[in-house]
Amino acid sequence: TTTTTTTTTTTTTTTTTTTIPVCFKKATRWEPINMAGQDRTVEPETEQCMQRCASVQGCAHFSWWPDGGCHLQDGSAAISSGSDATSGPPT
Repeated sequence: TTTTTTTTTTTTTTTTTTTIPVCFKKATRWEPINMAGQDRTVEPETEQCMQRCASVQGCAHFSWWPDGGCHLQDGSAAISSGSDATSGPPT
């Protein structure tokens, strides 16, 4: 009697890609500059400021300056142009 054993190995690779929407508005900011309970923070890039906005309840817009200044605004803010800031929605 001969017994043959066959072993099969299957490898599965999963890749997750996160895409940050590109809906930024250059040369715009939102006023008033800070929503209630939120002050300026320093974020290295526009995307991190956007992510901060997404994590704060009631945040509808962010404004980010080249010096890293990140300000969050709620839905009552009004857009203003002619700034060196970049702004956008939380997602």
